[in-house]
Amino acid sequence: MSDLISLRHLNYYHDDEEFIMPVQMGRLTCLQTLEFFNVSQKRGCGIEELGTLKYLKGSLTIRNLGLVKGKEAAKQAKLFEKPNLSRLVFKWKSGDRESDNCDENVLEGLQPHPNLQELEIRYFMGNKFPQWFMNLANLVGLRIEDCQRCSELPTVGQLPSLKRLYLKRLDNIRSVGDEFYGVTTNEEEEGRSRASGSCTRRRKFFPALEELRVEYMENWVEWKDADQVDVFPMLRDFHILSCRKLTSIKTGHGTASIEELSIDTCDNLRELPEDVFGSSLQQLTIKTCARLINLGVNGQKCPLPCLTRLFIWGCDGLTTISDKMFESCPSLRSLSVGWCPSLVSFSLNLQETPSLEEFSLLRCPKLIPHRFKGFSFATSLRKLSIGPVSLMDDFDWSGLISASTLRSLQLEALHHSESLPHQIQYLTALTKLSLHNFGGIEVLPDWIGNLVSLETLVPWNCEKL
Repeated sequence: MSDLISLRHLNYYHDDEEFIMPVQMGRLTCLQTLEFFNVSQKRGCGIEELGTLKYLKGSLTIRNLGLVKGKEAAKQAKLFEKPNLSRLVFKWKSGDRESDNCDENVLEGLQPHPNLQELEIRYFMGNKFPQWFMNLANLVGLRIEDCQRCSELPTVGQLPSLKRLYLKRLDNIRSVGDEFYGVTTNEEEEGRSRASGSCTRRRKFFPALEELRVEYMENWVEWKDADQVDVFPMLRDFHILSCRKLTSIKTGHGTASIEELSIDTCDNLRELPEDVFGSSLQQLTIKTCARLINLGVNGQKCPLPCLTRLFIWGCDGLTTISDKMFESCPSLRSLSVGWCPSLVSFSLNLQETPSLEEFSLLRCPKLIPHRFKGFSFATSLRKLSIGPVSLMDDFDWSGLISASTLRSLQLEALHHSESLPHQIQYLTALTKLSLHNFGGIEVLPDWIGNLVSLETLVPWNCEKL
């Protein structure tokens, strides 16, 4: 292949890091498209072969970087001289291996051209990232994954174009703060001056960031707030998954623009920031946060005009969901609360949620059904799931019947329950009825025939039926 010196495009991709590249690819000096390059110890297959390919553009993945011997060897790739590369992926080999800081030197030598728009780094085993990150003024997306020895995040808070940031399995990160944002000592002093009223200018960090995802940071404990500066002013999607030791979340006053917030499996998280519920919020998911006791709404009105979906699930310590959250939710279409055994305070007037189509309230045994009212105004409600239904006589059946739009109903009973709520027979628009854990029922009541629209009947764990 090295004789094809006029070749411009090599449209071939192989995801096997053991794949051996053709020798002397550096002779293909006209090459513009090269999707990947696997570094190997074979002669003519080293990283220096990339050095002469100055016309490369688009995306390039470079693998097996553990075979590169230091900064000077990495510099032979001359990535800094390739202005048309828009995306780079740097991959070392996965698995446990020792690091003598060679990884840091190699990454230092792989400095890309400032035109770069997308950067992904995987299996890097250095302790810290190089300073050239701060020079990537055109970087739009950054993904750092499986860099298990990194003790600090790269300083990227001042990158003007960064819109997407994805951090995953950085096991050695314990604290995130000023070094991540890029706050200097002078700026901290300016922040204190602003707080005292002697300065009006306010710095913004992550000025363009729209999506932030942090996943499987198992040792991350502390998220330090940025003092007197604006962080994430444009953030729209914010996701945190499986950061089990994290105790608090800091959004740096950048909550007004958040449209989607998801917090999943953060076992040590105890509360959400009071300002996390911005007026732009459309979807909120809080899942499997065992110690969470407070959603951050403390008796103050919390208008959420754009909220369409609220999902709270598996929060063992949660005791209260403030009714202030629902005083102005005209767009809410889906509300699901489940498996919150300590939840005692949660009331809802469906008159405040006229667009609600799906409502699920499962496995919250301390809640009393009469706290939920206004079903006669729920003219959009199509699907309802509730239970265990220990006090079904207190439920607003009359309102639900008058609305007459319900198509799907799931009832979950205490296991000894011997009868169905007789009011069901008046829900004549039902097409699906699911009955869970009615262990005492032997036969269905005669009035079940009144459900003339019923197409699907699902009994589950009803042993005597």
